[in-house]
Amino acid sequence: DPTVTIETPPHSAGAEVNDGLAELFDGGAQFQAAVLDQLINSCQGRVVDLRSLSTSTREVQTEACLRAMTSGAQVILDGCLPVDLSGHRVGIPDLLIRGADTANGSPTYHPVEVKWHKIMLRPRPPDGDAVEPPVLRYSRLTDPTLNAAIGVSGYGLRIASREADFLQLAHYHRMLQACGFGAAQAFAGVIGTDDFFEAPVLAWADLGQPQVRTFSRSSPEGWRLRSLLERYDHQHAFRLKIAAVAQRQTGRPDTDPELLVRPIVNKECPRCQWWEQCLPRLDPDEVSLRIDTAPLDMRESAT
Repeated sequence: DPTVTIETPPHSAGAEVNDGLAELFDGGAQFQAAVLDQLINSCQGRVVDLRSLSTSTREVQTEACLRAMTSGAQVILDGCLPVDLSGHRVGIPDLLIRGADTANGSPTYHPVEVKWHKIMLRPRPPDGDAVEPPVLRYSRLTDPTLNAAIGVSGYGLRIASREADFLQLAHYHRMLQACGFGAAQAFAGVIGTDDFFEAPVLAWADLGQPQVRTFSRSSPEGWRLRSLLERYDHQHAFRLKIAAVAQRQTGRPDTDPELLVRPIVNKECPRCQWWEQCLPRLDPDEVSLRIDTAPLDMRESAT
């Protein structure tokens, strides 16, 4: 919104909370580094590690990533994908794992993220429930490819509680498609802290399978199952609309288009360094600001 001026918050703002966040991020970075080092030391295929380029320009990082993908490396660490200008996307996946080649022999890749939390579960259907148990596909770090994946019954993915992880992977999948390296099978992987197996494993998610329960006004049940890619595409397109309408603001309420969303409070606000900037802009009667016990979710607040 060009009519809004926001000053960068001082480093002292929220210092106590930020210290806690720094510790959290440090823990995640340490876990990620340990997992990636283990993969490098055990992977049987060719691994290209681009982490040393993290302080280089985006152009240098992107060129290195493109060279690694074109060369057909089995695993690429910290590959900076080309900016997707038409799709309005940027991103650097933790890992790129080579997938099945295209018909003309060109390599393709699946995005993978390392997360410092659990991403698998063992669902237990109620007694007498005839529902077939889920099957989890996972690969060991010695051969993290989808082709080497093992299917194990009775395990699943925490799609509902870790949806953001999988939407991030859908974002990377679209970026890979945009630069010509997207795999035909829309699979992506996550390595979490789960201890179901002897060592960390790469769990695969089918981004194209309808498995996300989403709100639907047109459905009699009020919800519909959609794929992670559908969920991501909808969310991403809506955010682009929000930005486009915001950019059209001129400060003249009589002619400016109405903003598509209004600011509301969510659980991340109090620990954010921008909180002191946002708080004065909220209506004192804003329901999400006044309810701090059993707070409403974003859809409930917006309604």
